[in-house]
Amino acid sequence: MVEGLMKKPDIAVPLVLRRLRAKLDEWREAQKNYNRVWREQCDKNHTKWLQCQAATFRQVDGRQMRTKTLLNEADTVAEEVLILLLLLL
Repeated sequence: MVEGLMKKPDIAVPLVLRRLRAKLDEWREAQKNYNRVWREQCDKNHTKWLQCQAATFRQVDGRQMRTKTLLNEADTVAEEVLILLLLLL
């Protein structure tokens, strides 16, 4: 193939281009098929991932929604607002 390109490029170049275009089309079709398979696998595993994360989410959400945590956060925000007001005066 390389020798043909060197000796008679006018004949070899169109052949190489045709083969490259055919290979490109073949790869694009293979990529479409792989993307379809990949999407199916991601969709299937996404549900499993959400189920695994549910317990962690419940724990974190439970801690964040406790009265003590909410009051501490409100106090912190109030202190920050007071400091900003004092700085502006």
